[in-house]
Amino acid sequence: MRATNILILSSTLIVVAVLVALVVFRAQGRRGVDAEILEARAERRFVAERGLSPCDPHAREVLILAQAKLRREAVAHDGLIAVVAPTFSPLEIIVQTDSGYSAYQVGSENLFAPPASDWFSGELRKVSEVQLRPPALYNVQATLSRSVRYAMTAREYGPDGVAYYIGWAEDSCAFTSHPREEGPAALVTQLLAEMSDSDPSSERIETFAAAIDKHDAAR
Repeated sequence: MRATNILILSSTLIVVAVLVALVVFRAQGRRGVDAEILEARAERRFVAERGLSPCDPHAREVLILAQAKLRREAVAHDGLIAVVAPTFSPLEIIVQTDSGYSAYQVGSENLFAPPASDWFSGELRKVSEVQLRPPALYNVQATLSRSVRYAMTAREYGPDGVAYYIGWAEDSCAFTSHPREEGPAALVTQLLAEMSDSDPSSERIETFAAAIDKHDAAR
């Protein structure tokens, strides 16, 4: 009888040990899977879903200089001002007007080397203009101003050497350097590219703004 009890106890202990080992193995497996999932999600959140970054002193200086250039050339604007600075192409200034958006090129021979004041020494030439219906203009304005006012992403320079400086009102300023994938900052740069296109489309501008809104609503 005693031998039987010992056998039963031993069998029970073996079963318990096996169950504990199985639980530990599964937990370790889950932790491994969770780590991979978290890594992928973090990569997408911080790389593919990047928003705009707050301006540093240099970015603020660029926008102040752009505003001064517009005043000297008697170019009125309403709210938004954006400076697109490619390394090897003419600098562009995009402004909101009372009926839409206009884009200008600035002649410069220094390829945007310091000082930034030299960036705006050339001739200002209008390259595009697009008008939007009042409701659409308000919606695009709301989208861009929100993206600028809530810029919180750490600065990162993109692979193509295009810097974007975006200002809203007097004290809201944001920056990005051609972000990757289809995150909010990338959509903002695509929206600005459409505004400065030689044949801008109000429909495409509205589509980009709606895509930014959709992305913001999902986060």
